[in-house]
Amino acid sequence: GTRFDGDIWSFRTDYFPDIPEIGTMVTVPAGEFMMGCDPQYPGHSRCLVNQVPLHPVYLDSFEVDKFEVTNKEYRACTQAGACNLPRKFTSNRDDPYFYNPRYDYYPVLFVSHWDAQDYCRWVGKRLPTEAEWEKAARGTIDTRPWTWGVEDWDCTRVNRCSGQPARVDDYRTNQSPYGAVNL
Repeated sequence: GTRFDGDIWSFRTDYFPDIPEIGTMVTVPAGEFMMGCDPQYPGHSRCLVNQVPLHPVYLDSFEVDKFEVTNKEYRACTQAGACNLPRKFTSNRDDPYFYNPRYDYYPVLFVSHWDAQDYCRWVGKRLPTEAEWEKAARGTIDTRPWTWGVEDWDCTRVNRCSGQPARVDDYRTNQSPYGAVNL
């Protein structure tokens, strides 16, 4: 994509080919951000006790996957013997899901935290920390409740309407400031 820098914000345009660029990562630059829930910010409905107080956190630069791990990627790990199979092979309604090529570019479901760690080790990566996850989703410019800003969610931005998994690149309007999707 093309990169533009300004006094307040820098961003780059992105494109989405027919097949998602699975396994690609985006860079989150070093720096401080405000971690936690901001009860004064519009869009935050209620802050949970473990989300306050809002506080500054400095992080070194890191990378995070642009997309969720897909069935296709995780299946390769299981076939190599490096990962356990998911606990279930179906989604909420779709049978089969995990082994069905129609869902190759959909997120893997029903894997544990330990299975996710095994997958990360197998591909030479690691799970992000809680702070890294939050910075990757929010950015540094404000304390936005959503990756896209303060506007409330709707069915074009998040997969909360169908009750079914969606392709890892289906919700492109919810990209984080760094280009990660579906955080």
